[in-house]
Formats: sequence, structure tokens, C-alpha cells
Amino acid sequence: MYFLGGMTIVGVGWVNPQVAYVDFVSQFDDGWLWQLYCNRTLVGSTKIPTERRIYGQIPITPLPSPITLVRVDQDSALVNYGPDLPHPPWLPCNSYSINWTTAGMPADTDHFDVIESSVPGDPIDLTNVKARVPFIVDGAYSFDLPPFETIGDWAVGIVPRDDAYPLGNPGATVQDTIHVMTPPPDVKFNDDGSRLSVAIAGGVLTASFIYPDV
Repeated sequence: MYFLGGMTIVGVGWVNPQVAYVDFVSQFDDGWLWQLYCNRTLVGSTKIPTERRIYGQIPITPLPSPITLVRVDQDSALVNYGPDLPHPPWLPCNSYSINWTTAGMPADTDHFDVIESSVPGDPIDLTNVKARVPFIVDGAYSFDLPPFETIGDWAVGIVPRDDAYPLGNPGATVQDTIHVMTPPPDVKFNDDGSRLSVAIAGGVLTASFIYPDV
């Protein structure tokens, strides 16, 4: 079980370009650990109840990614509560999981290709393989998709493949569409280090900026 209260974030920073830390205070000293989520994905956890700094590996993306600190009991430190965390309608998200269930798969099934469209709005691209998930037995499978960097409707799919050399013969593709609502990237820096170019003419102030290509 998880809780969103009982602690306050007091500082954040970077250890290196991929690992961030979060400093926090809490009224609880015993019996609890803390987890760090980025875009509702578990990225780190504390090891002892008195620890007040938590580290997490932040997915590489040019887009903003909200972080959430969660309090859990000590037996649940590695339980992923991401899918259960609140997702307010005003909070964009660019990280998603794809889940599928199999039954009666052929004996020579080797793996599943996880595929996407190349750009939002396009049909699914069989060559745009994001992962190959090994087939073990019939049952439930899940894969955390890489963060999407552009708003829009992305086609995603699962392609079963057999054990034929080299990459297996494809079976029927099962696909779905994810409507991604994600914040825009930060605007580009100007040569002087600023993000806005400001001009005043006729009593009108104009602030110009440029979005990076994503």
C-alpha cells in the first residue's frame, strides 16, 4: 500500500546527466520507506527508514517529466505502484505501458516485437521495433514504452514471431492507438544564453522564441 502524504520535498538536483536526487523531510522515522516516480514510473527507492535522500535514474527525454515521492511500508519498497498513482487530467504524460495476454500460442513461438508508428498519425511501422520480448509461456505480458516526444495519436503493436532464422517469421499484428498528451519541450537557447528575444516598438512588447525540432 502507498501513501502520498507525510513528507515534504525540500530539494532536488542532478548527480549526473541521467541520475537525479530528491531531498525530503518526514514526520515518520520508523516502519516506512520511500519511492521516487518519474512520469508515474518507479525510478528509485530508499533502503532504510531514516534515509532522507532518494536517487533515481530519469528517462532521457527533452520533455518535462513530473516526479512524485511516495511513502510505502518496508515490505513494498520494490512494488511498482505507478499505474495506481493519481493522474490528474491537467497533468500531461508521455510514458505508457503496453500490456497483452496470450493463449494457445504455437510451440515454436520465440518472441514478440513491440513496434510503433514513426510519427504520430502514421500507420504502424513494422521496421520501427522498440523491443523484443521473449515468449516464455501463455499468460500476461507487459512492456514500458520509451517516452513519446510529440503530442498526437501513436500506433503501437505486438507482433509474435517464431524461432526461424534470423529474426523469426511474423504472425498477425495486434495493434492499438495511444493518444499522447505531453507538454512541449523547453524553447531553444539564444547565443546570449537567454530563451526569449524581446523587442519593444510603438509601445508593444514582443517576446519571440523557437521550439526545438523533436
